[in-house]
Parts: sequence; C-alpha cells; structure tokens
Amino acid sequence: MRVLKAAIDFNSRDTDGYDEVWVVVDVDDHATLDEALQKGRQADIPIVVSNPCFEIWLIWHYEDCRAHQTTSAAIECLTKHRHTEKQIPNTFPYGAYEEA
Repeated sequence: MRVLKAAIDFNSRDTDGYDEVWVVVDVDDHATLDEALQKGRQADIPIVVSNPCFEIWLIWHYEDCRAHQTTSAAIECLTKHRHTEKQIPNTFPYGAYEEA
C-alpha cells in the first residue's frame, strides 16, 4: 500500500506528462496485496506482482533464465551484471526488452 500511495501521489503531481505510472512489487507475503490491487484499479494505476522477485525481470534482459530461482540466487546472478541491490546500472540493456 505504501508503494501504491506514493505512485498515486506522484501521478497527481506529474508535471512532466508521463504516459503512465506503474507499481511493481514482489509477491512476498503482503497482508494488503488484494486491497492494493483493487485500489490500483480504482486509481487507474497498473500493479505488476513479480514472482518470486523483481530481479528475475532484470535477469531476463541479460540471459535466458527459465529455472526457478530464489530471491537470493537472483540477486547473486545480477551482481555479475553490475547490479547492486535494486539499482539499475547505466549499462542496463533497455533495448533488450523484447527478448526479456
């Protein structure tokens, strides 16, 4: 809910004219996930729930990864691509989104 509230606030103050604001959260054990999904729909803010973690999506930009990975294994895999925590490096291959 905290991330959704921040996205709603950002969207209401958006002066740059972004086309869309999205929320991405890990599946984890969120007690308020269902409520957040409903409020996101009401606020017209899409919510993407990554399973098991957001880092998997980042890995797919670099390599084909079809096997299940734990969050810690995914984070370890990203370190070889110069990722630290949830920071995306300047060298991130945004252009590989179709392959991802």
